[in-house]
Amino acid sequence: MKFLLKICKSDNMMSFLEKGLVAALGFSSFVLLSRSLSSDIFGVWVLYITMATFVEMLRSGILHSALVRFASGLNIIENEKIIASAWVIGLTVTALLATILIVVGQLIGGVQRIGDLNIFFTWYPILSFATLPHNFAFWILQAGQEFKKSLALRIIVSGLFTLFLCVNFMFHFQFETIVMAHAIINGIGSALAIAFGWSRISTMPKAERACVTKLLHFGKFSMGTLIGTNLLKSSDTFLIGWLLGPSAVAFYSVPLKLTELVEIPLRGFVSTSLPKMSRLALQKNNAGVMKIFKKDVVALTLAFIPVLVGCFLFAEELVVLLGGEVYRDAAIILRIFVVYMILLPLDRYIGIVLDSMNRPESNFRKIALMVIANVCGDFLALKFVGGVWAVAAVTISTFIVGTCYGSSVLCKLNDLRFSELLSFMRGKSTLNSEPLKS
Repeated sequence: MKFLLKICKSDNMMSFLEKGLVAALGFSSFVLLSRSLSSDIFGVWVLYITMATFVEMLRSGILHSALVRFASGLNIIENEKIIASAWVIGLTVTALLATILIVVGQLIGGVQRIGDLNIFFTWYPILSFATLPHNFAFWILQAGQEFKKSLALRIIVSGLFTLFLCVNFMFHFQFETIVMAHAIINGIGSALAIAFGWSRISTMPKAERACVTKLLHFGKFSMGTLIGTNLLKSSDTFLIGWLLGPSAVAFYSVPLKLTELVEIPLRGFVSTSLPKMSRLALQKNNAGVMKIFKKDVVALTLAFIPVLVGCFLFAEELVVLLGGEVYRDAAIILRIFVVYMILLPLDRYIGIVLDSMNRPESNFRKIALMVIANVCGDFLALKFVGGVWAVAAVTISTFIVGTCYGSSVLCKLNDLRFSELLSFMRGKSTLNSEPLKS
């Protein structure tokens, strides 16, 4: 009984609950929207969220990994300097992006071909300010491993939007009303983050130029990494929308959404592993970092196997449950996704090991190679094959490229041959405890 209580109170479990409950609410919202909107309007929503998430990467990419890495394990004074400096960067970037989008929206708002994107240029500048304080709260709470508070805040934001969509399912509000409600609810979450002191916005006067420079140096690579990670999925959506239209986007997005079932525990483990690995890396503890890497990758890969088998066998039932009977033929896309999802734990953990070792440039190169492989493959697949399923098939080769490159970098950092890294992952050898290469 004590063992079970210990597991339930562990950081991994709290992080898993956070990601799991939020994903469950996200799935509920997805179902409510897909069943209450026409396929064309739902495709516009998917494009809006995809573009908003992509632009969000410009901000969180600069700040998230850098803030978590440098704020993990520091004393209070240094911690506040890092957080204050991150706030200066965050507000500056947000204001700059919002201004650019407003100007661009005014310049091209009358162009008929981009009519579906006008909603983005109108509402994302507002959404960017609405989300900033609660995003800071999530990053700071992650660095401090305060996952219970993070869980509570995420439930409030995601839960309120899901509740609103339940009301919308009955009354069928205008589409712009849904977008407006989404921004308002995020603003409520930010107001609560400020009120509870979780966003630490009050530290801003303690910002220092040296800390700003340090965060920006790390962040310029992590920003590219996060943008590239988002592009791995959003590039599929953009190209499908461009060449095949919004209905094809909706068809592709239903099985893509189901891949989050596998990513839930992965996100939970990553949230707890990054600050731990960062502390060990700052202490030059090579063996400790790689021990966490091995333990989590092996455990997650083994745990994924039965889930992926279930997704493959019951693909039709899953896509119908999520999107309705009209999406039954999308089951083939989900079955293709199952193949690449087995590589997700290894791929994701290679990235956070590189970040924790202060090698964000290597992680960026890894993601850049994957994006190039994905975009080129998608374009060729849509141009010469034409089916949405072909885009999903390209993802498999994309992740193989990233895994091979990332593994080669890890071998160089740890003075290993690839065969030695494989032996270590199988538990047949151990790494020495020499300091990490700088």
